[in-house]
Amino acid sequence: MNTHQNWNEVTQINIPADGVIEASERHTDFVIHAKPSDVANYAREGSDLVLSMRDGANVSGTTSSSFVVDATVEAPTLVVTDNVEGGIVNGPIPDNGLTNDNRPTLSGLAEAGATVHIDIDGVKVDVTADSETGVWSYVPGAALADGAHNVIVSQTDLAGNTSGGTGAHFKVDTEAPGSDTLSDLDLYDDVGDIQGTIVPGGETDDNLPEYSGKAESEVVAVDIYDGDSYLGRADVVDGHWRFTPKVPLIPGDHSFTARPIDAAGNIGEGTPPWDFKLVGDALAAPATTLVVDDSGSVTGPIEKGATTDDTTPTVSGAGTPGNGQSLLMEISGMSGGEGDNIPHGKASAAIAGDADGDVLESSGGNDTFNLIHVGHDTLLYNLLVQDDPTGGNGHDQVNGFTVGPVDNSAPDSDRIDISQLLVGYTPDADGPAHYVDGVAVIDAGDHIMDYLKAEQSGGNTTILINLDGDPGGEFAPLITLNGVEVSLETLLANHQIVV
Repeated sequence: MNTHQNWNEVTQINIPADGVIEASERHTDFVIHAKPSDVANYAREGSDLVLSMRDGANVSGTTSSSFVVDATVEAPTLVVTDNVEGGIVNGPIPDNGLTNDNRPTLSGLAEAGATVHIDIDGVKVDVTADSETGVWSYVPGAALADGAHNVIVSQTDLAGNTSGGTGAHFKVDTEAPGSDTLSDLDLYDDVGDIQGTIVPGGETDDNLPEYSGKAESEVVAVDIYDGDSYLGRADVVDGHWRFTPKVPLIPGDHSFTARPIDAAGNIGEGTPPWDFKLVGDALAAPATTLVVDDSGSVTGPIEKGATTDDTTPTVSGAGTPGNGQSLLMEISGMSGGEGDNIPHGKASAAIAGDADGDVLESSGGNDTFNLIHVGHDTLLYNLLVQDDPTGGNGHDQVNGFTVGPVDNSAPDSDRIDISQLLVGYTPDADGPAHYVDGVAVIDAGDHIMDYLKAEQSGGNTTILINLDGDPGGEFAPLITLNGVEVSLETLLANHQIVV
């Protein structure tokens, strides 16, 4: 077999049948390289590798060691990712799944520095895996046509071994359903003395009217808007959908529309607007009458403008009787007590951010945060109860969460700070995930997925937490982002989850 020696200069030599290599010079160190197929001929019988040096009549001692040759390489992994925001599918596309992304990202792991061979419906292209991590990715240069597609990837490693293939199958559908796929619309008032359907252009005293209708079989969900404001999403069940706003409407003019969504995530045009007017008085702003310091050496009422060492002072006041909700006013850095709280702010019954954004702490109950977007709002979670699955924070709901990198390119993107909850987890200085060729990827060797996972359902994303990262531990729901479908990798790469 042809081999090479790593001497002062590379010289081709041969191993003859008697196994003796004749050399004209003496060398102290050398390594013989052989093709895997040649070396395998020795290794398959369990032969020993015997090395000796002959100088005339003198023969050096021999060195013998058994060896095993691995002349194979495994197929690379393959993930096909939908990068089109909104819709039903965002992130990895299941095998034989639907997507409205006609240039999905293909990515995976191969051996470091390997050449990855990509075959998309017979069109072939090669890319090189990262020389350290083995991560590879590819985005088709031209849009894929609507219909079924097949992808096969294989790799050739640096030793020249070529693997078998890994396949994926998916269907591209970029045609949105028409607004005529929604029918029999109804907007219903079920409070007060006058109840029933709210006629278009009419009035109602119901600040949570029910919007409903029928949908064709291709429609799987419906997005609801009030003018340009997104209210939420309703799933289609047995051809019907129903939606009630999560946040009470404010008095004044409103205009509801519904937009159909198909299984691939295409969002169609909205239905004709259903205009109506909500009458009645808006809830009066609650008045804060007393703030009390009840810890430390100095306790008692805190005067306006004074300082306190109590990080959780008791705030009390007066609100609208019978409202049925406890209110958390816009107090930056203060939690809302142990009950179920719905934080409200200065406008539209929502937290109003300022130029720098607000910081709001979760309490011990199941809180609801309604965000409007002026600056980066941050939801802060502290370890309140050591042995509780969520650290004593409950399962919170968030409306109006904005997805995007926490930088100047997305000035209204919001954050979730759970750095106090993860026991024993230490992230890299720049976080556990990054974008690689436009794809959000968890860093190799990082264990954040032992602590966190994200589940998408019905247009919402729920973040679940395993406080101590125990592989056998259970994940508990910590927070649901309503009206948002986003992957854990994206939130981490955007630095929207602070760990």
